[in-house]
Amino acid sequence: MLRGLCLASLLILPAVQARAALEAVATSDGISVREDGKVLRAIKLGPLTPGFVPRLQQVSAHGRQLVEVRVMAPGNPTQQVWVGVRTSAGLDPIWTGTTGPRDADGETALDVAIDGDGIHQFQTAARITRCDGKPARMFMSSWNFERRRFETAPSSAAAPASGPTLSGRRADPVAPAGPRVRTFNFLAQSSALGAADAQALTAPLQVDDGNLTTVWAEGAPGDGRGEFLTARATADGYAIIGLKIWPGDTSSLEAFRARNRPRRLTLILGPGADQRFEVDLPEDPRDGQAHFREPFWVPLPAPVPAACVTVVVEAVTSGAEAKTTNITAIGDIQIFSDLDRPEGIARLIDDVARGGDCEARAQMLAALGDEHLAALAAILARASGAGRECLLQGLASMNAQRWTAPAAAVLGPALVAALRGATPAEEKLVVALMGRLATPPVSDLVAWLGDGSREVDERVRAARALAVLPAASGMTHLLASVGTGPGALRASLRQICATAPGAWAAA
Repeated sequence: MLRGLCLASLLILPAVQARAALEAVATSDGISVREDGKVLRAIKLGPLTPGFVPRLQQVSAHGRQLVEVRVMAPGNPTQQVWVGVRTSAGLDPIWTGTTGPRDADGETALDVAIDGDGIHQFQTAARITRCDGKPARMFMSSWNFERRRFETAPSSAAAPASGPTLSGRRADPVAPAGPRVRTFNFLAQSSALGAADAQALTAPLQVDDGNLTTVWAEGAPGDGRGEFLTARATADGYAIIGLKIWPGDTSSLEAFRARNRPRRLTLILGPGADQRFEVDLPEDPRDGQAHFREPFWVPLPAPVPAACVTVVVEAVTSGAEAKTTNITAIGDIQIFSDLDRPEGIARLIDDVARGGDCEARAQMLAALGDEHLAALAAILARASGAGRECLLQGLASMNAQRWTAPAAAVLGPALVAALRGATPAEEKLVVALMGRLATPPVSDLVAWLGDGSREVDERVRAARALAVLPAASGMTHLLASVGTGPGALRASLRQICATAPGAWAAA
């Protein structure tokens, strides 16, 4: 029993003897940093807003005990920051300054932080984020304790991934062939060549434009390690199956040799440990330059549902100009989803026909080629509601200015069927699409107009289409129908003819 009490006393002793935690206490003209009631430092700051709240943080870095005191006023994004170092005599000041928004809307900001690597000053931007939720620190500078000033510093490389290591392979025969469905767009970059601050960073369109002569090049100090690119999903509900990556400056062989290229990347698909991957891009030095415009295919072990992709440069292969410009470049990154599997297009068309997230999915649909028109036409003919309008918007966004006769033979009947119960917006889309057909479906519209078993509204919609189609025979058939059918139809036909374009009125 006595031995147990003695052991318990020994266990308690370290806690009793431990140094008391520092605290920051507001005073009439600043902050008082105290330890166990003893004042270590009285910090005088500028004018302080009533109700301000001081916050204190301690960090050990390079054998120094750093202390940060931050003053935050309620409702005021601007903060006053004081950083010092613990000494035997108390606290010695290192840096004092103001952090907070750099522009009127607060989209970009300047901040200072202490951590195990020292004191850092950096910029942030609300639009530039990482998929793991970690803060994006850009244009960073670190405190030089000997020179007592901030000096530009490279970003820190990503921590090793806890998930599996993936290995890319150039010109992999199992990689998806042909164009992909664009399910992701790159929207954020941590640095760019020529950008002086976060306000100058725009979406890195050149990294995902399919053009290998336009490349992304980082503009931070160092060799590019720690710099990142983030892409966001254009529509939810699809899983990532892999990426195609063109590392290096692919604009020319000379540029490829001159600039650095990523040798290892960290792929982040979310905050979870199972959403991080290490990506190796092994290059055969004997033939790497000969195939510099062939992509590495990096398949995921299994499809990963994700709405966000961050690619972080972790290691690089130095180029010939590493000792001078030391710039790392990437030609292109393409993200592939389960829509790029053989059954993917059918799924996309079906998703569009069900409606929901139309704007994004219609744009994905618009990128499809004419080889998918038959599948589109089949589902359009039986679709209704928001899904039908979304299908029509996707067709309207396609690049084809005019569809050939074979395409018109497929689309024409489906467009006529889409007039059934069409809203004014849908009718406008249908008629505009009919006008892009090499052979408009005049005969189908005439049949609808003359079909006495159909509702008058449907016959009127067919008549309005005949009145504006470029085919001259359309107006001829319309004029022949004037004076026939129920009274409501006759009145509508008179009104349509009276307001028809001048050339048709003359006919």
